[in-house]
Formats: sequence, C-alpha cells, structure tokens
Amino acid sequence: SPKRVLSEIRPLLDGADPVESLRMLERQRLLQVFWPALKLTPKVLERLNRVHKVADHFEVTFPDEPFDKPSLFILALTERLTHEQLSAFRATYPFPKPFKELLDRVRSLTWRARQRLALHDKTAGAVYRSLLGEPILWVLYLQACLENPKEQALVRDFVVRHRFVRLAITGADLKTAGLIPSPAFADALLATRAAKVNGLVASREEEMAFVVKAVNAFTARGEAR
Repeated sequence: SPKRVLSEIRPLLDGADPVESLRMLERQRLLQVFWPALKLTPKVLERLNRVHKVADHFEVTFPDEPFDKPSLFILALTERLTHEQLSAFRATYPFPKPFKELLDRVRSLTWRARQRLALHDKTAGAVYRSLLGEPILWVLYLQACLENPKEQALVRDFVVRHRFVRLAITGADLKTAGLIPSPAFADALLATRAAKVNGLVASREEEMAFVVKAVNAFTARGEAR
C-alpha cells in the first residue's frame, strides 16, 4: 500500500546518506515502486546532492529545530515529474496536509522567488520580506535550487540569522506615539524589520523614527494592504 511504501522510504531519506540510498533503490529497480516516473537523471542527482548539503548544514546549525528531511528530499526527487504526474503522486501518498499544500505550489513559489532574486536588487532586506512566513522546508529547497553564489548566501543568511530578527517596538508603541491604528502599521513594521536586516536601523529610537516615517508614507500613498 502507499502508506507502507512511504513508511519504508522515509527512513532511507532520513539517514546519513539519502542520495546513496536512492541510488541503491534505483539499482535494485525499487525506486519505481515509489513512483514509476522517478529517475535519477544527472540533473536530479545534482539537485539531490545540493539538497543533501543544505540539509546537513541546517541540522548542524539547528540541531534542536524540528526538520522534515525526508520531505525536503522528496521535493527534489519529484521536481522533474510533469504536473499531472506530481498531482497523481500527491494524491496517492498519505502526506500531511501542509506538505500536500506545498507540493501543490512548490513550482510556482520557486519560480516567483527566483524571478524576484534575478530581477530585483539583491539585498538581505528584500529577501527577508520575500521569504518571511514561508515554510522553512521550501526555503531550504529554494537555497538548494539557486546557483548564483550571492543569491545562495542571501537565502542562507535568512535561514541562519535574519528570520529571527525582532524589533524592540510594537504596534502599541505607534499608538502611544499618537498614530491612528490602520493597516499601514503592519506594513510599516515589516519595512522596519527589513531595514534592520539591512543594517539601516539598530536602536529602539532608530526603529521608532523609521516606522513613523513608513506609516506616514504608506498612508499618504494608500499603499497599505
């Protein structure tokens, strides 16, 4: 059954060398039991090796953070399937709902992220705003997909440091400063966190000065969501 197959595959992908485990499955013609269209082409192997490197770094850096390594390898293993094949694969196996949802949007999510990185200014703050709130599993997959060293470094910095950035101020401080609560608060606070990631603000006073200007700018232009 699909449940049994998945229960046997996941420990292999969670082991010390998932790529070699997949090679072994292919040599024994068992990889196609997982899904008939799966093939370890040179491109797929290249991606799997990149994923292995990213996964190892994450596990060493954050040993206490929950991390679904098998699902990360499944994202790479299935990236060459057609949309129809991926949809059928997703429907066949009893993956948790969040991972099923990620399989649904991983390609469009990754394409948009790569386009933004290629076309826009490559700043830590811009990457922070782009990746904040997305599943860490996908962010790691994106890191493995990138070939430009600067883009790789920006995503890695988000994973290692910038996703933990917090402000000393809150929306309550904006109300205390006399600003009228509005949707601009959330956008301005996000812009201030991005500025902090970029090193443009550091102290509480600098955060307040930046966020007040941002609220006023968003409100004046009507850009708040």
